[in-house]
Amino acid sequence: MNKYKRTLYVGNLDQKVTIETLKNIFIPFGDIVDVNLPLELHSEQALMEFQELQIKLQQEAILKKQKEIQKQAGIEMDEDEDHTAPEVVHQEINFDEPLSHKGYAFVEFELPEDAAAAMDNMNRSELFGKVISVNYSTPKNFMKENVDKPVWDHFEGEDVPDEKEKTDTVNEPATKRAKD
Repeated sequence: MNKYKRTLYVGNLDQKVTIETLKNIFIPFGDIVDVNLPLELHSEQALMEFQELQIKLQQEAILKKQKEIQKQAGIEMDEDEDHTAPEVVHQEINFDEPLSHKGYAFVEFELPEDAAAAMDNMNRSELFGKVISVNYSTPKNFMKENVDKPVWDHFEGEDVPDEKEKTDTVNEPATKRAKD
């Protein structure tokens, strides 16, 4: 099954739009497999830094808890082992502004018919005061690989006459073509 006939590109999104918003809007058309809302680079970096900080703080808390349990159980700690918490670097991360996305998303449906219905109904509709664009998505490398090919070569299963057949029918007299 062609994944790209099930995945829709949703463009011109307002910054208020979230993944949950998109799921709620598109769920009436069918089962949704995935919603991808790409973040801006600065938002992705801030989110990664925040997640790293959370992991370090969790590790510190776990080590403290382990020490407490060992003390209560009367277990002596080896002097050779390092039982210090990892160094926690408190970074200044500005989360005053919400994480911003790039203004587009991808919604993947379970069935191609559901994606077609969503596209037909949602294209050129209004969402948070902006007119959104809903179309079938194309793979990233589709345009890069196929720049020098004619459009009809991109799609398989289509009956497209080759160049020789085209020129033969053009050069035939009209009466001969009419008999066929």
